[in-house]
Amino acid sequence: MARNVVKTRDYSFRGLKREGIDYRAKAAIAFAVCLFFTLQATAQYVAYAFGYHPALGWSFPVVGYRVYPFYRAAYWLYVLMSAYEESRSSVAAMSAFIFSAGLIISAFAARRCYQKGKSESLESLHGSAHWATLKEIQNAGLLDGDGEPFDEGVVVGGVKIGKEVKMMRHGGREHILCYAPTRSGKGISLVLPTLLDGWRQSVFVLDIKSENHALSAGYRAKELGQKILKLDFTDPDALEKGTSATFNPLEEVKLDYIFEPGKKLPDHRDPEMPAFQLVPSGTNSETSSIQQIVAIIVDPQGKGVQDHWGATRSSMKSAGAAA
Repeated sequence: MARNVVKTRDYSFRGLKREGIDYRAKAAIAFAVCLFFTLQATAQYVAYAFGYHPALGWSFPVVGYRVYPFYRAAYWLYVLMSAYEESRSSVAAMSAFIFSAGLIISAFAARRCYQKGKSESLESLHGSAHWATLKEIQNAGLLDGDGEPFDEGVVVGGVKIGKEVKMMRHGGREHILCYAPTRSGKGISLVLPTLLDGWRQSVFVLDIKSENHALSAGYRAKELGQKILKLDFTDPDALEKGTSATFNPLEEVKLDYIFEPGKKLPDHRDPEMPAFQLVPSGTNSETSSIQQIVAIIVDPQGKGVQDHWGATRSSMKSAGAAA
């Protein structure tokens, strides 16, 4: 069964929109690229003006042309401007023009990238919420690469692609929270589709009104072959009619046993098995288990009982449970 494995990174649409290179870095990259082409153009012009003389140094062929290293342009320009001669005045002037024009273009490109990036970053000054694009939905792991729903996952909504509505499912390890007012459709839009057509693994549902159990328990038991347990502490017929599962916390108490060496049970199948008897109540792990259960009931927040009556209530419940 196909499962959508979500990558470990930021999955918020806001993070997907703003991810990438910082606008300051973009401006620096733009300036560096333009400066590179400026130096390269200057070097190529100087080499062309001097007829690709061997004294200019090594070069490498590219598509039938001799290309010189860009960093030599600065040194050649320095030599042409410092050792000015009438015969080389036109070459020096044109080289200086190419270099100066390239610097201006580099500065303009860097400033343009900086201003554009800064203005884009200010767009989210008063919030960046927006309807997600198809690419953002796919990057968030809610649709596959072809824009189709995954076979399994928690239903988180739907998106209309063309004339068809695709169900978005999330099968990653992240937590999912749906926050909406009462009677706004959380159950019928997200919870029930997840129980009926989304999540096919085991599930624990806090169903106060028993609506989700009534609508999905039969399907999950018959079609998915799962064992359904409904635990309703307010059901008066749970024990007699079996309409609800039951849970007695006192059954979790670890009873203490002691073996009596030398004594054998007369009706025991294994004659070598020693007899045993229950230790009187209030010893060892039995008392500890009772105190833990009572502490959960009396102090569910785990902050400790601060007042006298709370401590007394805890002691009385422990004694009653032990009895």
